[in-house]
Amino acid sequence: MTKTQKVFLVIYLVLVAFACIYVPWKVNTAVAQGTIVTDSIMYSPIWAMHTFTDTYAGAYVDLSRVLLEIVALTAVFAIPFVLAAKTPEDLLDEILSDSDLDEEGSEEEPKEEEPKEEEPTDEEAKAS
Repeated sequence: MTKTQKVFLVIYLVLVAFACIYVPWKVNTAVAQGTIVTDSIMYSPIWAMHTFTDTYAGAYVDLSRVLLEIVALTAVFAIPFVLAAKTPEDLLDEILSDSDLDEEGSEEEPKEEEPKEEEPTDEEAKAS
């Protein structure tokens, strides 16, 4: 997973969490005898249950809209998430650049490092 994909994933998860916490509410309104109208009223946190003393029996979360918001967020963030993925050619280039192969494709012999002579420190130089 690339860094860009991780950023998209974090933003997506934060927005889905927000959509699940700050939800739309709707109420049933009694208009006439036996007739009930459902109206959307507001967005508010899930823990803020709304009740009304007028003709409203009570408010409840509009779960269909919450689900629609989550599906829409998934659709919007899936496209850039997939496009930000590394292509097979990029992965192959990365593998080849990391390997110890020369241009001809044969393995290079590792070069032995020459031991470095340590330079005397200031204290050792003053002592001699």
